[in-house]
Amino acid sequence: LANCLKIPLRDNLLDAVYSYGVLGYLDSPWRGLEEMARVTKKGGLLGVWMYPKGEGLPFTLFQIVRQIFKISPHFLQRALADFLVPFLLFLPTTSNMSLKNSSWAACREILLVNLVPSKLYFPTEHEVLEKIESLGFTIVSLDRCHPITVWAQKIK
Repeated sequence: LANCLKIPLRDNLLDAVYSYGVLGYLDSPWRGLEEMARVTKKGGLLGVWMYPKGEGLPFTLFQIVRQIFKISPHFLQRALADFLVPFLLFLPTTSNMSLKNSSWAACREILLVNLVPSKLYFPTEHEVLEKIESLGFTIVSLDRCHPITVWAQKIK
């Protein structure tokens, strides 16, 4: 276990480094990406999964609900999440979790993880690709069917 903003490993050590949904929760997402790049050796792979900045009414509603959760006391956050659990199947999430395939507690946790954090960064695909390339990587795979999912190889 370590702080992902200061990974306690030497430079150019690892063959592959991957972050699944963590960077968006950091105070400094790009600093976390820089640390991942630092510990990846030349020829190694860097994988990143981030939820992109949304558009339109669904994203606006999501941001409004996040603001309500962020200003609510802890006990009210849990109550609000419990209210939303039955509707999780209809919400724009990538977990595909619902009461059809998960427990109430697991569904509540998915809601809380996405609605409560004071900071949650949603980059554009362009921002992610540009940053990865600026760190000396070349993009080798980009999955445009899912949230921002990129694999890149370190060339410098």
